[in-house]
Amino acid sequence: MFGDLVRTHRRRLSLTQEDLAARSGVALRSIGKIENGRTCAPRAATVRLLAGALGLADADLTGFLVAASGQEPSAGPAQLPVDVRGFTGRSGELSRLDALPTPTAAVVCAVSGAAGVGKSALAVHWSHRARGRFPDGQLHVDLRGSTAPRRPAEALRDLLEALGVPEDRVPSAPDRRAALYRGLLDGKRVLVLLDDARDTTQVRPLLPAAPGCLALVTSRGALTGLITGVGAHPLPLGALPHGQARDLLTARLGAARTSAEPRAVDRLAAATAGLPLALAAVAARAATRPGLPLAALAEELSRSGLDVLGDSDDPATDVRAALAWARGAVGADAARLLRLLAGCADDGVGASCAAVLAGCSPERAADLLAELASVHLLAERSPGRYALPDLPRACARGSAGHRGPAPREVARAAG
Repeated sequence: MFGDLVRTHRRRLSLTQEDLAARSGVALRSIGKIENGRTCAPRAATVRLLAGALGLADADLTGFLVAASGQEPSAGPAQLPVDVRGFTGRSGELSRLDALPTPTAAVVCAVSGAAGVGKSALAVHWSHRARGRFPDGQLHVDLRGSTAPRRPAEALRDLLEALGVPEDRVPSAPDRRAALYRGLLDGKRVLVLLDDARDTTQVRPLLPAAPGCLALVTSRGALTGLITGVGAHPLPLGALPHGQARDLLTARLGAARTSAEPRAVDRLAAATAGLPLALAAVAARAATRPGLPLAALAEELSRSGLDVLGDSDDPATDVRAALAWARGAVGADAARLLRLLAGCADDGVGASCAAVLAGCSPERAADLLAELASVHLLAERSPGRYALPDLPRACARGSAGHRGPAPREVARAAG
């Protein structure tokens, strides 16, 4: 939408709507209507004034004018997945993506975070917003890095076919595929969304080299090799703050239902630890059972945890699989501490208490707590003090085997 493109370029220059109005001579009210989508076909003079105020030229200007006309580019691929209905929050991350520089060289952005934290949803949502910046097309590849990783050569074949190369003309050698792929992108402005990458090695052959292209990569790993090797912009993603978690539930269930049970909404947001996938699963369960009070759902989630959310027919939206991956992403010592913490009755634990539970030094315990927090299996409620949210607690209890003592009891025993 043209309004999204105006907003993207305005934020890239760190301008407010008032700043843009003063710089362009376009009325503030008109800019507001354009960005809100109420004015979908602005006058040509208004478009020219805005383009000049935003300093657009070359391909940026072309994309801007095409978006203003309401026409879609006819030649390029349009492979973006369906945008997420009711996407909420992440305003800071969206602004950082908006502010990525208009490239004089290919730009890479690495969105990283734990399983289920909403990396793909953010990347897809922003890609739809920014389509106008890439008038030559948008490519998408699911690299399946967390399940059955695809070989780069296979992904290159799909990218080449999307760019119009007949199947029988795709080179057999991986390096020739990569060279042809980059050659086809030369001189174009294309967005390449590489979703669920395993590591830098899988991604590197798929990166465009042409000025004007942007590769948006999502991964459960930090992709430090991309940051070091090609100067990728890192965008780590954490769990949603409590307010944004509430907003997500409201967007999915409607304000009438959530405002009627505000305490239950708070319990649901807390029990899902701000994990967008878990929040979406909770909202789906509530939406398919409109007569179920949210308080009853919150009680089910508190009592049964993952079993309540275990009816997804899509592995990609299975909360249990996401949390199982998170447990597998930590070392054996951290996993053992998680099982011990799952049997504790208290709301939080520090390094000294965890050290007694795990039978290690406080320094080692602090490292293990931080390791668990890095994949959102623990939440740091206050500096150095961690709590195990209800959903990961229920998951960990399934393998704990017994209920351990409360942290306060362990601390007293430690003397």
